[in-house]
Amino acid sequence: MFARMDIGKLPGDVLHMILRCAIDSPIEEYDAWKLHIPLLSICRRWRSVAAPLVYRRMYVVCCEDSSDDEGGSARTRGMGTRLNTNVNLAASTGHAHLFQPAEARRLETEIALAAAAVRGLMPSLTAIRSKGYGSGALVEALLGELAGLYSAQLARLASRRPIAVPEGACFAQMTHLDIRPSAQAGFRLPQVLAGALVSLSLRGIPTDCGWAAFTHDGGSGAIDEHCLLPASAALPARMSSLSVAGSSGAIVALSHAAIPATSKLSLSITSAAPGLQGAVQPALNRIMARAVVAADLSCTILEDTVPIDPGSVEWPGVTRLQLSAPLQMCAMVELLGRLPNLVQLGVFNVLLDATPKEAPAPGHPASPHVRVAPLNISLQELMLDHERGAYSDQAATAAIKYLALRLPLLRLLSAWTALDEDVLAFVNENKHAYPHLSGIRFSFGAGR
Repeated sequence: MFARMDIGKLPGDVLHMILRCAIDSPIEEYDAWKLHIPLLSICRRWRSVAAPLVYRRMYVVCCEDSSDDEGGSARTRGMGTRLNTNVNLAASTGHAHLFQPAEARRLETEIALAAAAVRGLMPSLTAIRSKGYGSGALVEALLGELAGLYSAQLARLASRRPIAVPEGACFAQMTHLDIRPSAQAGFRLPQVLAGALVSLSLRGIPTDCGWAAFTHDGGSGAIDEHCLLPASAALPARMSSLSVAGSSGAIVALSHAAIPATSKLSLSITSAAPGLQGAVQPALNRIMARAVVAADLSCTILEDTVPIDPGSVEWPGVTRLQLSAPLQMCAMVELLGRLPNLVQLGVFNVLLDATPKEAPAPGHPASPHVRVAPLNISLQELMLDHERGAYSDQAATAAIKYLALRLPLLRLLSAWTALDEDVLAFVNENKHAYPHLSGIRFSFGAGR
């Protein structure tokens, strides 16, 4: 006869193997958590073995309770928050509960206790991602509390919401950091980032932020929060990606730093700092002159008061460019000639009063036998917009015709103009000029 053994008394390694086989079943991840809950609810021992297998990553979704006392401390006052993970978790008064219903439960607890409960249940967590946008003192504090508790082991931290990084937080194992620092916390950044950092994305950085200075000491990157970037900043020498989105002042500050060799560099100017509009283009010239980018260098200027002078643009490595400032048609033509590696261009305020004379006259498509010199031999996507009502459909059509005939690798053309018979006839009669074109998007009306 075979001896019987209580399953609850199985050796830890055997129990771990059994639970792992159950959890790794080929069930869609969205529904798998429903089968995992019983494994975590049978006894304390089963929970301790199964929890690290179930909670492999965490997604935090928070909503602030409008009934909270706005004068209270964000760290200690009562809160209404929803925590969503791949299995629903609710924390209260120092211990965690798992609920079987799929609906998330509202919590009434303190931020520190909620974060501590998560930490106790998932001690080996190495990645946190907050989904969604918006802000609020409670949300920022909760995300910051979680980041602080896991700071010594986190490899990835991503949050589109502002996050209040705790003072003294040291992300020694961090490889991917993508955050929007909290204004209420003084835009504080982590104090220590290891040399393992390969991807850095900072969003919403203002002009007057005390930029972090990266210096190398024994293989680690130490950050001095109070050292302005122009003074002594040194980013890691090599990274897989670097993304900075902020004011024009932030880009000017970045231009004084050593830019790491990277496969992806993304720069986004979302607002203008007083008196610095004219300093943006020289700053971008400095950044791109030192940038060693293997694949993708994108620049987005959403602030329409930042002027661009095509004659002094020195961005040969740019692959993607989006501009919101008004740009004359002739200036855009010159810009195309100065960006030999450009793949995607979006100009969202084209001034159409001066379309080049070589453009086909309205109602008379260019002859399919006419050969013209290309403006750019790398551009694949072109997106145009203009102030509706300021120009006639004929002016927009003439600009489209002129550009389309001179961009031989164009795959996508998107423009705001009426889709009329003139445009259709032009497209049909000049198909030879853009053999790679696979997508055309026009509006069905030019008025706003």
